[in-house]
Amino acid sequence: MKLNIANFTPTTSAEIGSTQQLVAIDTDSLMRLLHQEIQGQVKSSVAIIQAVAQRIATEVERICRKSSRIQTSGQIQSWQTTLAKHRLQKCLHYYQLGSKQGRVELHSTLGGMVYRHIAPAGTQLGFQGRYTIIEDFLQAFYIEAIKAFRRENDVQADYSPRTQLELAEYMAFTEQYAKRRINLPGTFNQQLIVLRAQSFARRQPPETTVDIEMAVESARSEEAETHQRSAAVQQVRAQMMSMPADPGEQ
Repeated sequence: MKLNIANFTPTTSAEIGSTQQLVAIDTDSLMRLLHQEIQGQVKSSVAIIQAVAQRIATEVERICRKSSRIQTSGQIQSWQTTLAKHRLQKCLHYYQLGSKQGRVELHSTLGGMVYRHIAPAGTQLGFQGRYTIIEDFLQAFYIEAIKAFRRENDVQADYSPRTQLELAEYMAFTEQYAKRRINLPGTFNQQLIVLRAQSFARRQPPETTVDIEMAVESARSEEAETHQRSAAVQQVRAQMMSMPADPGEQ
């Protein structure tokens, strides 16, 4: 999918008084363009498409406004279109996957990001032991993500995605939220979800991992074996085991 950059109307320096005004002026144009792109690829009401387009445009505006690197680049429109394209592609990707497969992919992506960080220090857990802890951790993270979505967007305090497009938007937001880089003391930074996973792991008492391992060893019922063979778990396993080392730790 390609954003039609030609649809943007350039803004001259005479029409604006500052970089901040440039961003604000272009947000409406960006929202209209996003609306057109979404409308041509999904089946949803005009109101929902407009709301999603507005939220993506607003997020792009926020990123550009807060980034000193973008503000001083002299290429704010270029940054806007690049960021908007990335956000929209991710949203449409989850939309095309559908509700069930989209959830599986998001779960495996996030699980892979925290796989190496989820076990308490000094413990040795195999895949199934880590998977059990990751399941608990991600349930809490999804709640944090929807709260962040509500906080950062103009939606009701009890907003929950209802349509396929809204769910795709939320899943794309959750993935991006997890990947946000948090500055740490010194010159280091780390992904938000990794910091959350490390904090979650530190709160696990040592006996928890022992109980988990014993439960895994004894889980030989037909239901457990069926679950172990399921396509979803196999995809999560493949994703988690193939994730490269995080460069932030090197």
